[in-house]
Amino acid sequence: ESQPIDVSVCEGEMAQLYAKITGVEPMTLIWQNSNGEGLDYTDITTQNVSGETTSTLVVNPSAETHERYYYCLATNECGSVRTDTVFLNVNQHISVYPSLPAGISLCSGVDTVISIADRIYQGADLVDEDEFEEQGITFAWHKQGETEIVSTEPYLHFSNLTDDEAGRYVCDITNACGTDDLASVLITVTLSPTITMQPHDLDVCTGGTLSLSLTAEGDGLRYAWYRNGEYLGNNSPTYTAPTVAAQYGGTYYCKVESEFDCPTAYSDT
Repeated sequence: ESQPIDVSVCEGEMAQLYAKITGVEPMTLIWQNSNGEGLDYTDITTQNVSGETTSTLVVNPSAETHERYYYCLATNECGSVRTDTVFLNVNQHISVYPSLPAGISLCSGVDTVISIADRIYQGADLVDEDEFEEQGITFAWHKQGETEIVSTEPYLHFSNLTDDEAGRYVCDITNACGTDDLASVLITVTLSPTITMQPHDLDVCTGGTLSLSLTAEGDGLRYAWYRNGEYLGNNSPTYTAPTVAAQYGGTYYCKVESEFDCPTAYSDT
């Protein structure tokens, strides 16, 4: 006599339960199942099951509905005997829903998190982040075409993002059914305004020319000059007043913005 053993498969795979029972012939065999240990066992009625009256029970393809307790009952003229009860575990494939956007544009210098923690499903069930470790779900983010792992969390965290970090990131997600690259996102980096040369203090005589300038780097720059907090306009890295009068005295600064809504840079006053 050979007892059946617990079997674990992934949904869609074939599962087999085998029992070798000897005795006086003729002998009838019947596999029975239950959806809970200690509950009543009944004849098998689920689809895609064969061999219910043989020594080998075949489930192909397996589905979540086949995840049950099973035993084989053998009967001859001397009576009946049943095998050990075993469990067929059907693991669910993992998926990410909804998918991440195909691409995300971020500003340099920002602190950003891109997360899939609330998008992880096993079969039709959303998995809570607190259950990832218990269910053996792991994450490995890397840049496409590179092997270096940049994160083993269900998210990417960019601190003080730089242009060098632009690229496509792929997340390999592993559970009991294997590893798949189930999430990817293209990160483009927009350069935030950075002032590389500040304006400096000036002494200008009445009737002279006032010229203040700065140098800035970034994408889609826009400039706004202010005197004593009053907006002067002039979308240029240089502010010029050709004929200075007394009212031109005061404190000046320039606000450098980005048309891509990146963080604003302010010049020295």
